[in-house]
Amino acid sequence: MGAFQQVRRRHPQPSPWPVVYRVQGENVTLHLSLGGVSAAAFFPFSDGVITNAAPQTLTATAQATELTVERGYQQDLETLEGVLVVTTGQGTQAYTIQAAPGALPAKGGAGNLIQVLGLAFLGGLVLNVMPCVLPILSLKTLQLADKSRKSPRQVRLGGLSYGAGVLASFLVLAGGLLTLRGLGQQLGWGFQLQSPGMVLVLIYVLFAVALNLSGVFSVGTGWMGAGQGLTERPGYGGEFFTGVLATVAATPCTAPFMATAIGAALILPTGGALAVFTSLGLGFALPYVGLCFVPGWRQWLPKPGAWMHTLQQGLAFPLYGAAAWLLWVLTLQTGTDGLAVGLMGLVLVGLAAWVYGYGQHRAGWRRLSIFSTLLILGFCLTLPGWLPSGTTVGSANPQDSQTVQATIWEPFTPQRLQELRQQGKPVFVNFTAAWCVTCQVNERLVLSRPAVQEAFTQRGVTLVKADWTRQNPDITQVLQGFGRSGVPLYVLYPGANQPPVVWPSRLSPTQVTALLSSQLGG
Repeated sequence: MGAFQQVRRRHPQPSPWPVVYRVQGENVTLHLSLGGVSAAAFFPFSDGVITNAAPQTLTATAQATELTVERGYQQDLETLEGVLVVTTGQGTQAYTIQAAPGALPAKGGAGNLIQVLGLAFLGGLVLNVMPCVLPILSLKTLQLADKSRKSPRQVRLGGLSYGAGVLASFLVLAGGLLTLRGLGQQLGWGFQLQSPGMVLVLIYVLFAVALNLSGVFSVGTGWMGAGQGLTERPGYGGEFFTGVLATVAATPCTAPFMATAIGAALILPTGGALAVFTSLGLGFALPYVGLCFVPGWRQWLPKPGAWMHTLQQGLAFPLYGAAAWLLWVLTLQTGTDGLAVGLMGLVLVGLAAWVYGYGQHRAGWRRLSIFSTLLILGFCLTLPGWLPSGTTVGSANPQDSQTVQATIWEPFTPQRLQELRQQGKPVFVNFTAAWCVTCQVNERLVLSRPAVQEAFTQRGVTLVKADWTRQNPDITQVLQGFGRSGVPLYVLYPGANQPPVVWPSRLSPTQVTALLSSQLGG
């Protein structure tokens, strides 16, 4: 099946991105919303549209591509139809296009990169209040309220250590993305969650942190006591790895402003891409680092007391919930066999935490408990290898029963999208993933509502779901064409010759019906 899919992808695919053209004197300029193009060529279906022997001039940016060709003898141009062959970092692909006349967007320059950096910084700030991150940030703020006995220098160094952990993690993610991009892989934000093994590891990490907050074991009394010299360090290593954990926990979330910024980063040159991820990390780290450096901000924090212990235990439950949600994602990716592996691992992680906590309070058991804990955790590290292959990589749906709307939503394939568009039918494509929090909220609270479904039905809209829970090169390519690095993405294709319309990533029922009315009428 893999060989057939590779051959099929070499055939011209329908362009999922809007294409417009403009006549400029003796030339025609095509504009395609696809960035990072290194070569392009246009082959029209009709004779006389262009001068075939004339050179074609490419102008490419990180966000878009323009191809200027010399006009042919045809004077009346309406819709330009043909095959556009483009080469990007992911390889060469041919697309069938139907370009309508329209105004070309203004060209950008260095200002575009500054705008992208600003969006990345704002996205990092907003990421702090996303449900994936808020429990961890709340815990850090809680710990900061209890640091009145530490010197200002220690507090500032702790904040810098946290910020260093955040920045290092974002740069590691960027490095991984860019390395795989250089190898021809098509990836996006949250790509590591498309691997069941990584999902399983994240489940165990979140579960272990939750057990720590619940008091099953404590961090610092055993490992930090290995040497007297370590006691003089105020936990900077812990601050650093908290920044790492916060970043890893943030990957299932896409905050406002992030989609455009990361989408641009994935097609920018290496230097620009690293700058975008650095800006994202700076925005993400700023609130906590700012609290560490500005004493006046800490005056707004509540005074330390017994309530802190109770709140700390309460903060464990959002992490238990996050682990349970990721276990559901793992089940969608690998089936019930994967669920069994995940549950067995949770039992072992719980056993390791209990054994370690038991030894912390009994001097004679400390070494044995550490050895037993390491032995159990070592066995846990082998569990990702036990996961079944599950759904074939690149398939449209991880499970046929993923949602209650499975019979309403058709699975996405480029061929099916082209077929529907050629029939002139309006198509709504929902680019989603099981591990995407925003996607699940929109699907369950908005798109699955009877009133919204009825609005689609009345206008004859075909609903298509592009499931990105596991790696799917076709979906990744479409996302990148719209300048997006991840999900959610909602696109309405009004008709055969009309350009697609991108909807906001946060939806409401009234907003959906209003958009349908304005774009399809009724």
